[in-house]
Amino acid sequence: MLDNVHPDITHRKPWFGADEVQIAHQVQHLHNLGARQLLEFLEELAADEVVSFDVKVLLVRYAQLDAGMVAALDGRDLALAAGRGAA
Repeated sequence: MLDNVHPDITHRKPWFGADEVQIAHQVQHLHNLGARQLLEFLEELAADEVVSFDVKVLLVRYAQLDAGMVAALDGRDLALAAGRGAA
């Protein structure tokens, strides 16, 4: 069942610590603003030619994710991701 899942999805380091929690909240806020703001954020990141290549490569990879599989792995909820590893 997990044969088609990219290793980054299943082997990502746990989110913990104040910095990671703050980032998770900021990402959630950006997501809540909508697709246009997310696109503008990515365009700002991609303004540098070297970073632009990385953004494009990662965007292609993430665009291939199956929404059902991500949901099945509890990958949609940042609150879960932010709480992993916290004791």
